[in-house]
Amino acid sequence: MKRGRDQIAPEGAAPSEDMLGESNVRLRPAVFVSESGSVVNIVIGRSPRTPSPFTSYMGDHTVSWQSLLDYVRASLIGLGFEDALTRLTEMQKHADGWSTEPGSTGAKLFALLPDRARRETLLQDAAERTTTHLKKAAQVWGELVTAGLVADPMEIDATDPVLETNVLSKTVLIPKALPTTVLDKRALSAPAIMITKAPVREETEEYGPEPETVPETGPDERWGIVRQEFGLAIAHHLAYLNYLPFATVPPTTARGSKGKGEGRKRLRLVSYERAHPLPPKAETPSAPADLEEAANLRASLWGLFAFDAALRAANVRYVIDPDIGSRLEKAVNALEAIAKELGLDNVHLTVSKRNGKNRNTYSLTQPRVSLDKARAKCGAAKEYSRTLKQESETMKRVATTVRDLATTWELNQLKKNPAGFVWEAAEKVRLALLEARAELEEHRKAATDAKDRSKLVLSCLLHEHQRVVATAYPACVTDSAFLTPSPAQAAVMRLAAALKTEFELTDDDLKDGTSLGEMLKGVGERHARLKPLPQAACANIWVADATCDPLVVTFDVRTKEVVVNGRAPAPPGVAGMGSHTTAWQLEIDVLKQLVKTADNPLQTLKAAVTEELRSEVMQLDAFLPAAQLRGGQLIGLFTAAEKVMKAEQIEDAAREYLKFRNLMPFATVDAGDRGGHGERSGVELEKLYDGTALLYAASLQQDAFDKRKTATRNALEAAAKDLMSDMTRWTRSLVAHVTASRDRLTHQAELLKPGLLTEEPPVKRVRTNASGSTTVSGRIRRVRWREHRRLYEKAAYPVPSKEVADAGSAESASR
Repeated sequence: MKRGRDQIAPEGAAPSEDMLGESNVRLRPAVFVSESGSVVNIVIGRSPRTPSPFTSYMGDHTVSWQSLLDYVRASLIGLGFEDALTRLTEMQKHADGWSTEPGSTGAKLFALLPDRARRETLLQDAAERTTTHLKKAAQVWGELVTAGLVADPMEIDATDPVLETNVLSKTVLIPKALPTTVLDKRALSAPAIMITKAPVREETEEYGPEPETVPETGPDERWGIVRQEFGLAIAHHLAYLNYLPFATVPPTTARGSKGKGEGRKRLRLVSYERAHPLPPKAETPSAPADLEEAANLRASLWGLFAFDAALRAANVRYVIDPDIGSRLEKAVNALEAIAKELGLDNVHLTVSKRNGKNRNTYSLTQPRVSLDKARAKCGAAKEYSRTLKQESETMKRVATTVRDLATTWELNQLKKNPAGFVWEAAEKVRLALLEARAELEEHRKAATDAKDRSKLVLSCLLHEHQRVVATAYPACVTDSAFLTPSPAQAAVMRLAAALKTEFELTDDDLKDGTSLGEMLKGVGERHARLKPLPQAACANIWVADATCDPLVVTFDVRTKEVVVNGRAPAPPGVAGMGSHTTAWQLEIDVLKQLVKTADNPLQTLKAAVTEELRSEVMQLDAFLPAAQLRGGQLIGLFTAAEKVMKAEQIEDAAREYLKFRNLMPFATVDAGDRGGHGERSGVELEKLYDGTALLYAASLQQDAFDKRKTATRNALEAAAKDLMSDMTRWTRSLVAHVTASRDRLTHQAELLKPGLLTEEPPVKRVRTNASGSTTVSGRIRRVRWREHRRLYEKAAYPVPSKEVADAGSAESASR
């Protein structure tokens, strides 16, 4: 592959994003660095993924996407930042080395791709961007070191609860006692970006600690640039891995690929890694895996490799059955003969002009096909359609079009459609036959090349999978004997088992002297020659925080741009992600606007939380569904608010702010559908509002307050008690809001006791229905509609006219 690296800026001066053009990679890993310059954590969200190498579908990953993410994190977490830069540079060079070696194994794999021109562009772009961002990160890191802003790890207090130096390497820093929550762990990196630290205020027994204020000097922006650039380098490296030949292969159906339960398999592996830390700790010895557990671990490790996709990409079915092409050719010839008997070549279209317009005339140049003959040929075509279904979609389509031609003739004979219908059906047959003839040539070539192709593709993919999982899950690989007796032999044994399962084969089909036996031998020989040899890593400290975060937020200090990957978790008691009353995209756009227009984004987000805790939306807390109250939605809401108040980094504050917003009363509801509604930035006010889902949710709450008063009252009382169970967890600034929420819950519970009308908490008068009781549904919907309008304006979208606003309010109130 030719590399246009002469277009990149000279050594030491990384080009800007504009020089490379806009990237289509939306993945933004969040990187967290300690005071001494150690990579403490790398958080990569579940979505979005890097772009697919294909144009209209994601495809099937051969080596699972999640194992690739774990491989990258395992390779970098715990290293000093300079070593992490070096390591990622080496990883990219290893992945990209084949492009400068025409006879290399990677070059041979690339030559097998049908879309080489497009793939070359994608690979070159990802490689250049990875290199560019690494250079920029290295340059800015050097400035920080020169300025003395990076602490010497050897000078850190030995009692520091965050890090200790690994005796095996001074550059690998291992967390001593990692906190249990993701956010607490990330907070460890906060001192690294501060020039000065504010004094810590004393805790009080009654209210807990006061949040630290951000020092006036603020963070050195270069820390943010380093983390941003390193995160972008990781994102583009992952994109490069995804673009490599056969890392992703076309799915079997037009609807794209489906998951294969990798999450459960990964969970087993991660759990085992956590129970068996590397390097091992003498004070907590762990028992090795027994035979059954070892077998389960091996199954999980191989479960992260898609054998069906790899076998499909390697054209193994042509090794098993080299006569596929000739068999399909016979079928096509037979279908073409049936079509000709149905008058395929005797249906014509004549185009003439009349009054300046084209006029189509259809004619039949032979006698009409008899009804009995049409039905007989239709049956024959149907039989071909059934037999060809597993062989080729194109061939099946030929059979289907011939069947349709026969059916059309049948209907024509019954006087139910004109000759034009016959011509259209015949035209579809002609096009399908042309496509089938072209595919037949591909089948013949595939059969010819299948033996060499299968050995090359399978050996490389199996080797890559072993290398990835050995780095990501070293304890599992070691204790399960995953790579024994040798990596090549282990791969061949597992491949043989997969062949039996996928193609229903026996041991006799795989023995020496058979085509598959020769293929297995060739895979083993090629695998043994590949470098580097897969071997288990010596550390697995990354698993201390191996969660797949549903929400990752990054911040570019240069542009003040917030990038959000994923969504905030739904409130407890809500199935799946729930239905957002106000579109999630609008919530993100409001956050972006708040940060971009603020002189001090951190303080702006904290002020926004304080304001929203006093809002009328917050006063809907007493009307939340019982399941959400019992699940602890309000505890989660105030916890997120607390974390915003204590945040020292904009990324942390922004992430917790979005979680806080998602937990506000009726921001996310369980009712309604989970499908998209054409939501995107800047569309009309109503399109970003799910009034239907809110109507269902509000109606259910009306029923709960009218018909299930005892259960609703019990949930309110329990939630009020939970809020006040441990007041020391809340800082003084939140205590008043927590107490106010408790009062609203308690007051509403009192009003639901037998003999009392359902009334609102003492906030505002609301309309009542004919019986005099509060319309809970109406209040919820009116308040949320006003909140939606407020957010729409905060996002700096075009403000709707008064007529549109009035119509929207009326429509919302009527729902």
